[in-house]
Amino acid sequence: MELFVTCGRKTAPILAEELKGLGIENISESAAGVRFDADLATAYKVILWSRTASRVLMTVAKFKADNQQALYEGIREIDWTEHLDYRKSIAVDFTSTRSALSHTQFGAQRVKDAVVDQFKKNVGDRLMVNTNRPDVRINVHVQNDEAVASIDLSGDSLHKRGYRLEGGVAPLRENLAAAILLRAGWPEIARTGGPLIDPMCGSGTFLIEGALMAANIAPGLLRNYFGFVGWKGHDKSLWAGMVGDAFRLAEEGKKRLPPIVGSDHHPKAVEHAKANVTRAGMTGYVKIERREMAKARPPMRAKAPGLVAVNPPYGERIGESEELAALYKELGSVLSKRFRRYKVALITGHPEAAKNIGLGKRKASTLFNGPIECKLYRYEVD
Repeated sequence: MELFVTCGRKTAPILAEELKGLGIENISESAAGVRFDADLATAYKVILWSRTASRVLMTVAKFKADNQQALYEGIREIDWTEHLDYRKSIAVDFTSTRSALSHTQFGAQRVKDAVVDQFKKNVGDRLMVNTNRPDVRINVHVQNDEAVASIDLSGDSLHKRGYRLEGGVAPLRENLAAAILLRAGWPEIARTGGPLIDPMCGSGTFLIEGALMAANIAPGLLRNYFGFVGWKGHDKSLWAGMVGDAFRLAEEGKKRLPPIVGSDHHPKAVEHAKANVTRAGMTGYVKIERREMAKARPPMRAKAPGLVAVNPPYGERIGESEELAALYKELGSVLSKRFRRYKVALITGHPEAAKNIGLGKRKASTLFNGPIECKLYRYEVD
């Protein structure tokens, strides 16, 4: 089967490296994700283990779709009975770039009509539609008038691990946090016993993702909904075996975690972060405390210099630019005084304010937290 694995903007190179680490070869990289040929076990592996992927799409057909009739006929020519059971529900995601079919809502409706009409004619039953949590999600993307129809094996976006019901303003997506940690070299730091610190932890996403990564816990273990379960090609035995293996690895991995500590001065943020840590099964492994950022310090039991990963507040209101500049200056002072030889990964939506951090030479890259363009700055504290 051909798979297209999507990811957040600007994270495709990180995703490609991650998938290579999972043993996947011959990867073709694009701005929106990566494409490769795979068997079902590999598809399951990506869904269960990838920390940076968004969706796993299995290609069903490709065809010319330069008008609504061509789209309808192309979808209807696919034998959907190979993939769908009439007792299951469906939903359609439709996207379009540089194509005559630019109205995504109408495109989704035509795709749905074609699938439902085919079932009604060939099976005699009408498929149910469930836009919130369907048994099978159909994805159609049209680019330059060429359509690719796929089954979304992931269901919901894979960044929805299931642990974060509590969030703050502009919280980091889980797969973006994982991508940042990978880019910052956290797995290597964790193996030396170096700690992970977030002095403005918010909902605790960096800390939880860092703990899952360091303990070799598959992020998919936290999810209770997958798009392949309602698909006819699903192999229950194969999936159950892979999940069982992942659970065994998780129990072993928790025994070798380095210190992972987060703090925030907002009581509500601390409360939310602790609740998220509990849902992630990391109580006792991730420490959350209320503390002013100015009082942040490395944990006493650290075996080696670690990583400070931080997502400072996003100031969007008039008059906050001065406050943000002062915040970054204070953060830089704390890091330079107390976190010598530590690495720092800082993501910000305010690069001008971040100039006040004063940590010297940095590596910069552009990432997107949802629609928000951000800069990732990486430092080594002298």
